[in-house]
Amino acid sequence: MVHEPTLRKLQEMRLSVMAESYQSQLLDPNFPVLSFEERFGLLVDTEWSRRKNNRLSSLNPQGRLSAKQRLH
Repeated sequence: MVHEPTLRKLQEMRLSVMAESYQSQLLDPNFPVLSFEERFGLLVDTEWSRRKNNRLSSLNPQGRLSAKQRLH
């Protein structure tokens, strides 16, 4: 399948969330109605959000903000 090399390359570049999102788009019959820019934007947003959330979780594994963090 033509999509397999793309998925493999995304995984190799450590863009696993983008690869998962791309695969979901391929399986969802509603996505072809979106433009390339909209679909690409969704892929990037998903990857960015997951990385941001993972970063925040690693900084504060208990989910509680310190007084210093609440001020910023």
